[in-house]
Amino acid sequence: MSDFRKWLFENDDVRPFVYMRKENRPTDPGRIHEFEFPKNVEFINPTSIETSEFAMMLLTLENTAFKSSGLTMPRWALYDCGIMPGLICGFVYRTSKLPAAIRKAFPFGDKFEWTPISLFMAIPAAEAGHWTAWNLCSVNSLLSRTDNFSCLGFLSKAFGLWYCNIEKLYGVTQWNNHALAVHTSYGLFRLVTAYTPVHSIPESLTYSVDVDSDLWHRFVETRSDWVNPLKPAGFSAEIANDKNLIALHKRIEKGDGPFYLSPDFDYKTPSQIPIYVR
Repeated sequence: MSDFRKWLFENDDVRPFVYMRKENRPTDPGRIHEFEFPKNVEFINPTSIETSEFAMMLLTLENTAFKSSGLTMPRWALYDCGIMPGLICGFVYRTSKLPAAIRKAFPFGDKFEWTPISLFMAIPAAEAGHWTAWNLCSVNSLLSRTDNFSCLGFLSKAFGLWYCNIEKLYGVTQWNNHALAVHTSYGLFRLVTAYTPVHSIPESLTYSVDVDSDLWHRFVETRSDWVNPLKPAGFSAEIANDKNLIALHKRIEKGDGPFYLSPDFDYKTPSQIPIYVR
């Protein structure tokens, strides 16, 4: 049994949560993607005054996780860009049973029954059938390896994609983000931008994913028959070289490619990331 199943299915003090206005919730959650999640889901009303402490805990988690990157989320963005138009979900831990390692890492209160240990946020796009992912974090980034929850961040995003039946996804991340190993494992990861000067961090890439749950099984359990259809393009992105990233971006603008990043690459400490084509 994979490690993630121990906390996901064997610990009743951990559950998925949906912090989403009723008007935004799908009528048939979990219809598209074949993946098992616990049936006990905590639905939390984000427009209720009684749940405002939960919102503050979400902000504490997110702001602590992203403090070093300078990309922390302000309170208004949680409401204007998350609660009102879109999806906020992840996993919660029963506050009365919260492990000591988490209590030490975060100044959470004890008033609300559930404490968030991860969050994923996405917004429906104007382009029909598409969503834009814009936030993903978990307590794992601040816990030791012995205290973390196997695949927590990956499964938090997968749960949101599963719950809202998302098949087409846009997102933005940075070339030096170790979480590329996560983001490239939800489906074929196509580059939309390679250099993004409008972003606070120009060395950001925009991506498009055709969501494929076969890859999810491959990531968490290596038990999928999914075969990688990508092949090396013969060049790499030099992630600390703006001129190189701009050159790659201009190739995308010209219509070259499409270019992809592969889920098979080790994104831990690269100076160059290989580019792929189909």
